[in-house]
Amino acid sequence: MTKELLDIKYDFVFKELFTRESCRPYLATIINICTGINKKYLLENMVLSNTNIPIQSKKEKRSNSDIFVKVEGGFINLEMNRQFTDELIDKNNYYINQYRIREYVVGHKFIGKKIYIQINIDNYQRFEKENRFIYTVKLLEKNTLEEADPNQTIYHINLEYLRNKCYNELSEVERQFVIFIEQNKEILDEIYKENDEVRKVVSELADMWFDEDMVLRYDEEKLRDAIEKELVEKAIQKGVQQGIEQGIEQGIEKGIERGVKQRNIEIARNLKQLGTLSYEQISTITELSKKEVEKL
Repeated sequence: MTKELLDIKYDFVFKELFTRESCRPYLATIINICTGINKKYLLENMVLSNTNIPIQSKKEKRSNSDIFVKVEGGFINLEMNRQFTDELIDKNNYYINQYRIREYVVGHKFIGKKIYIQINIDNYQRFEKENRFIYTVKLLEKNTLEEADPNQTIYHINLEYLRNKCYNELSEVERQFVIFIEQNKEILDEIYKENDEVRKVVSELADMWFDEDMVLRYDEEKLRDAIEKELVEKAIQKGVQQGIEQGIEQGIEKGIERGVKQRNIEIARNLKQLGTLSYEQISTITELSKKEVEKL
């Protein structure tokens, strides 16, 4: 059996893993660490529910969140965020707001004391001004810092924070999340040798290698990532080279500027050919206008 485990940071792996009954205690641990909700209560009461986002009209696009947990008096939505984009922020905000709408539609009345929680596991540094492991986001009045919406809370777990520390320097809480950044089974077995709860999760990840459909999809996702990375790197190299050549003829400053522009055009052209991103996403990545992307 391979020592390398499937990467939890892929949405479909994350989703499959945490809907398995043997991973339920670890899921409760993640929620408890962020929210402080009693773990025993979670194990006895939380219910994994349909992750389909409710739509209000035929024009809306159907979508699914990662994990949706119902508890008495509210819900907890968990999202695995592997790559940062502006669209991702909008999408996660859309998820929690649509879930709240669904709660209202089902109950036909607003219940003031319900809790609405989203836990984002971020594979990047989401907030730059202060580097810490868990961030808590609330809607506050700017001057008094009073809570404008006491029922809703969003947590961000910063995996980049873990990467910048040695494993033996991590706190007990931080150590619980090493499984998100480390894929070597032997290392994880050593880290969690006294933690049966996480060892079960590691075991489930190892067993996924025997699921042909899961492995096929995983290989496809890894290949797509590799192709996108290669296309971007080639476009950058080509753009920089063209910028240098133009800089010799027209001046270094002007050449580099054109080189960067050409690099972005090449990236956009290759990403369009790949067909996995929208024009808006390509525009964001390359800093080209949407019209420029469409004309390529």
